[in-house]
Amino acid sequence: MIAASFLVALILAYCFAASGDLLIGRRSGSLIEWNQSFLVGASATALGFVPLSLLLPHHALVVTATALILIGLLRLRTLRWPRLEVKPDRWSMAFLALIVMALVQFSIQNSRLSYFWDGYQIWATKALVMHQNGALGKEWLGSGAFERLAAYPHLVPLYEALLAKLEGGFDWEALKPIFAYFYLSMLVSTFHATRPVVSPRIAFAVTALLALLPAVSTRFAVGGYVDMPQSVFVAATLAALLEGGHRTGWRAPLPWLLGGLVFIKNEGLVLALVASGIGLTGMMALRPRREQWHRHGGAIAVVTAFLAVRTLWKAWLQMPDPTYGPFDRSHWERAYQNLLTVPELCAREMFSVAEWSVFWPVFFLAALVVLLAGNWRERGIVLGVLAVIGAYMSIFYFTNWDIALHISQAFSRLLTQIAPAAAVVMGVAFARLRGDARNAQRLMRDPARPQSKRPATSLQ
Repeated sequence: MIAASFLVALILAYCFAASGDLLIGRRSGSLIEWNQSFLVGASATALGFVPLSLLLPHHALVVTATALILIGLLRLRTLRWPRLEVKPDRWSMAFLALIVMALVQFSIQNSRLSYFWDGYQIWATKALVMHQNGALGKEWLGSGAFERLAAYPHLVPLYEALLAKLEGGFDWEALKPIFAYFYLSMLVSTFHATRPVVSPRIAFAVTALLALLPAVSTRFAVGGYVDMPQSVFVAATLAALLEGGHRTGWRAPLPWLLGGLVFIKNEGLVLALVASGIGLTGMMALRPRREQWHRHGGAIAVVTAFLAVRTLWKAWLQMPDPTYGPFDRSHWERAYQNLLTVPELCAREMFSVAEWSVFWPVFFLAALVVLLAGNWRERGIVLGVLAVIGAYMSIFYFTNWDIALHISQAFSRLLTQIAPAAAVVMGVAFARLRGDARNAQRLMRDPARPQSKRPATSLQ
C-alpha cells in the first residue's frame, strides 16, 4: 500500500513539474531544473485552486487532478530524464553518500511513524475536508461546522488531497509519502542555493550538514508537519535569488517560488516579505532603475497576485486566529513584562544540542564573517535570516498561550523553516575564510544577463 502511494505521489510530483515547465517555458533536463519546476507547478496549482474553488465549489479538486494528469501526459512527448552529473571527487562523493543515507533514513522513518498532532489535526484533516467537499471552503468536518483552521494555507494539504483522489479513497497513512519528496526537494534546493556562491564540494558539505540535523530530519518533519516543506520554498527562493538568469518577467521561476511561500504556512507571509525586500533591494542597486522596474514588472505582478489572493481569501473566510493578540494595552503590558523572558526561552530552544547540535552558534559566527567579508548579496542573506529570527521571536510577546509552553512547542519548528538559508551562510563564511572568491563576482553581475556555462561538477 505504501509503495503504491509512493508511486502515485511521484506521478503527481512529475505532473507538478510538467506544469512548472509549461508555465516558465522550458524543458527541464537536470535534477535541479526538475525540482525547481516541481515547486513552481505546485505553487501555481495552489494559487489557481482558490478561484477554482469559488467557481466550482464541489468539483475543483477533480478538475485540478484532471488538468495535472493531462499536462503530464502531454509532457511525456518531450520528456528528458533528470541528469545527475557529479565529478568523482572523493570528498564530494562522501558528502553525497551522507545525503543519500539521510534521505533513506527519513523515508523509512516517515513511512513507519504516524502523524504528530498538527500533522493530523490540521494538515491531513484539511486534506480530508478538501477530498470530501471537492474544494476549499468555510466548512470543516461537517455541514455548518466552521473552524479557524479552514483559513490555514493549503498547498501541502492540496498535494495530499490530490494523492487521495488519484488513489480512489482517503487513507491517512497513504498521504505520508509526499513528505519524502519534499525532503528530497529540500536537499536539492539547498545544494542549488549554495552552488552559485561556493565550490561544489562545499555545497555538498552544506547540504549534508542540513540533512544530519535532528530538528530538520526527524520528529516534526516525519510527523506530517509542514515546517519542512516551508523550508523547501525558502531554499528554492534563495537559489533563484542568487542564481539570477536571463528570465526576469512573469515566466521566471523566482516570483512563483516566492509567492508559493504564502501558501505553505501563515509564517510564509513574513518569509515572502523578507525575500521580497532582499530582491527589491538588489533590483534597486542595479542601473538604470527605471529599466529594472520595467524588466521585473511581470514578476512583481505574480508576487502581488499571490499576496492578494491569500489576503482576500482570509478576509472572505472571516475566521480570525485567537492564538495572538489583539494588540491592546493589556497585551502590550504583558509583552513589556516578558521583554527578556522571550529571548531567553527562545535561546534555550535554539541552542538545544539534542535538536540542533551547534548549528545556530556556528551560524552566528558565520554571519559575523559574512557581514565583514561578504558582498552585498551575501550580507543580504544574513540580514534576511536575522530579520526572520527576530520576527519569529516577536510573535510570542502577543501569544494568548502560556509563553514558555508556546515557545517550547513552536520555536524550534519555526527555525526549521530558515535552516537552509542559515546553512548557506555557513558555506559562504567557510569559503571566505579559505580565501575562495572564485564566485564572488558572479553575484555582483546584473542577473538579467546570461550566465556563463556552469562547471561540470554541478548538478545541472
